[in-house]
Amino acid sequence: MTQPEQPKFRVGHESDAWCGPCKRISAHIVIAMVDGIPKQVLCQSCGSRHNYRLEAGRSGPGGPGGGKPVVESRKLSPTEQHARKKQEELVVLSKELAAATEVRPFVRREVYKAGQIIEHPEYGRGKVENARRDTIMVRFSTGLKSLLIS
Repeated sequence: MTQPEQPKFRVGHESDAWCGPCKRISAHIVIAMVDGIPKQVLCQSCGSRHNYRLEAGRSGPGGPGGGKPVVESRKLSPTEQHARKKQEELVVLSKELAAATEVRPFVRREVYKAGQIIEHPEYGRGKVENARRDTIMVRFSTGLKSLLIS
């Protein structure tokens, strides 16, 4: 049995990560790695340098908030609620793509089914959402892409 393929991280390459200052998943440049996993990243949106993570951090018992979850004091607008929901969906997708053990390389003349995880040479890993005779719709961490397969 072959080993599951791990995401290919390299110093200087782009990867999606959680940015605390931006409060969302955004594009980052990997600037330090430990054992093949990003350790430090540089946000391309706000320029902050921080530890690599795929979801929001939580304060520990000694940190601010005493380990209690942060509660927002105001109700979110519909736009903010939509943005938060999209962000949560992106975190779930990122975890699913990173944990996938059966990843097919993208080949134009192949047949794909909804739910399969593929590895595209330009866009990276993605999940097939809809498969038709000549195109597939694939959700990548950067968004939904239509790919020709015939």
